[in-house]
Amino acid sequence: MHMVHSTKREAYLRLQDNKSNMRLKSRPSWKRYGNQMLSASCTAVVTKKGHDEIPKGNRRADQAAEAAAKQPPPTEDQAKVLICKQEPQPSMPNYEFYMNLRQFEPHGEFIEIILHKWQNDYELLELNHDYIQWLFPTRTQGRNFYSTPLNPQETRLMVNTSEVQQRLRRAYKMMLKFFGVKIVGEEEDKETTEVERAENFASRFENLTMNPHNNLRITRILHSLGELGAEEYQVPLVRFLLKEILIKNRLPRMKKSAMNFFIPAVRDSQDRQDLLFFAWRYYFPKEEFIWGNHGELARYKPKPVVAALLPAPLSEWTPVYSEKEKKWLTEEPGGYGEDGWFQMENGRIVLPATLAPEIVRALHASTHGGREMMEQQLEPHFYVPGMSAICKATAQQCVTCAKNNPRTGPSQPPGKQPIGLSPMASLQIDFTVLPPCKGYKYLLVMVCTLTGWVEAFPTRTEKTTEVVKSLMKEIIPRYGLPLEKGSDNGPAFIQNCLQQLARLLGITWKLHTAYRPQSSGKVERMNRTLKTLMSKLCQETSLGWLDLLPIVLLHIRCRPTPQLKLSPYELMFGRPTPLINGLRGDLRALGETKLNDQVVMLGKSMQKLNTWVGDNIPHFLYPSLHKYCPGDSVWVKEWKNDPLGPKWRGLYLVLLSTPTAVKVAEVVPWIHHSRVKAAAASPEPAWKVVTDKTNPLRLKLTKTTAMST
Repeated sequence: MHMVHSTKREAYLRLQDNKSNMRLKSRPSWKRYGNQMLSASCTAVVTKKGHDEIPKGNRRADQAAEAAAKQPPPTEDQAKVLICKQEPQPSMPNYEFYMNLRQFEPHGEFIEIILHKWQNDYELLELNHDYIQWLFPTRTQGRNFYSTPLNPQETRLMVNTSEVQQRLRRAYKMMLKFFGVKIVGEEEDKETTEVERAENFASRFENLTMNPHNNLRITRILHSLGELGAEEYQVPLVRFLLKEILIKNRLPRMKKSAMNFFIPAVRDSQDRQDLLFFAWRYYFPKEEFIWGNHGELARYKPKPVVAALLPAPLSEWTPVYSEKEKKWLTEEPGGYGEDGWFQMENGRIVLPATLAPEIVRALHASTHGGREMMEQQLEPHFYVPGMSAICKATAQQCVTCAKNNPRTGPSQPPGKQPIGLSPMASLQIDFTVLPPCKGYKYLLVMVCTLTGWVEAFPTRTEKTTEVVKSLMKEIIPRYGLPLEKGSDNGPAFIQNCLQQLARLLGITWKLHTAYRPQSSGKVERMNRTLKTLMSKLCQETSLGWLDLLPIVLLHIRCRPTPQLKLSPYELMFGRPTPLINGLRGDLRALGETKLNDQVVMLGKSMQKLNTWVGDNIPHFLYPSLHKYCPGDSVWVKEWKNDPLGPKWRGLYLVLLSTPTAVKVAEVVPWIHHSRVKAAAASPEPAWKVVTDKTNPLRLKLTKTTAMST
């Protein structure tokens, strides 16, 4: 009887163990589970009466225990199979999304809705940053933490499912169209893997330049194509982008991403080598071409030593004189040394024409001297045919010198800014920062370019809403609609809502060139005048600037200007300032006749003032103040003053030019010509932009070879 109970007890324990293991989240190894199943004896809990402790009143458990007792224990292989069946299957959210069984997260849509309704909604594709991790999954976690990286089982299933592959190619075509690219032969139903420009490439390429986060999207798309079995699309897309970047110079802000991320995303090693060779052929400048893991490459970077700055000895070069040079040297007094160099009678060594530029570059690399300095160093020891031209070309083509040397040559005149033709018709606007006072920290200053009349409004923030509020509640009700407004490129002035409001009201809003405070000279000078006068009155009265602002504005409006000898108040209202009693006599005693005469005289005075102001309006210089044309390569002056850093950055390609400023690639605002200097001509083939004389908006691209000077 005891043996029967013991056998039932073993079966019951095995049954409970099976149930508990199925409930465990972390499964045990199959060996441990098999040993439990194969154990021949189990420890029975014996009561004081000597019987096994089996729960009573559970008939089903007793029946199951008896049935399990009759079954032989499973073998080790059978236990392994049993555990594999109980293992939870890995989740496959990416596969379910591509099978149109779930939406992307958070707050997403099904893939069929994306492929149909999002097809041409470029604004939605640009602003939504959650769908791309679901549409093109990879093995790495993206910025959307609701997405799930690919796992091996999911990848194999998606590669072998035709429905997934079909939707993957549709998603790829949709994103290509968003980037301004299309599949070759797509319209004729003869699709290939090659890509070309789409009809909307101009606007879409501009969007790629303005939003560099799309470079990350392209990198993810390339990786996902390789993971999901569509690697035949990788090489054509990367080669197309390299052509646009390196040859056509259409996507300059994508250059680093193409070299560091697009090419490494290609799965086939031979294809990567071919793409690298293609990039090297068209990369400029060649000495900056480097590819690979930057962390690994840093290990091989030579340690900086002072000896590297010393000039190389002449023994590192082997002289090779041409036949013409040998014939000329036979007529010169002197002779060849043991090292093969020809030494003249005065001790100077004659450098071959083929080696002279290389030796001069080596000398320049150790000193970075200019043309005259190198000539003075070389002339006592060497004779170089055309030494002056070689030294000049070497100094001009040195990138390090170009980044640090100041711009040479006479300074061009700064030019004049046009001003308004009537009071308050043209305004300059700017924010200036003041010490916090009663919750106010900023001062919105507006200055009339004709009269110098100033309006200043204290604000709590430096936002666009403050500008709109002051414009709609203060300026327009008092003075009417201005014709023109000018400001810098501050965040408050470049917002789309403010620019749209200006267009609706018919106001021309001019954004001045960056890093050129002289472009907003009137309002910048007014900021200084306001702060200076406020400082004086605050020190005398011990009041805050918010309380003193009205009296400060009154004093400034009544001050005569140095050029016109008239105050803004007189130019605005045509009568003397209220600070001085200019009107003689009592109006009640003068009578109506005198009053009319005085009004007539005031009208004549106002007419004379307008004539005087008109004669003193500075005329805008229409001839160009600089020599930079579209297609030129230039250096742009750094705004940050780093004592040991480069003073110029570039090179940049000039796209457009005005008489006073230029527009270069990769820089959003216009740049004043005083912050630009020309780059030395390169011997490499370059693209030249030629403008049409009849239509200045029509550009012609020609490939030329610039000769060094």
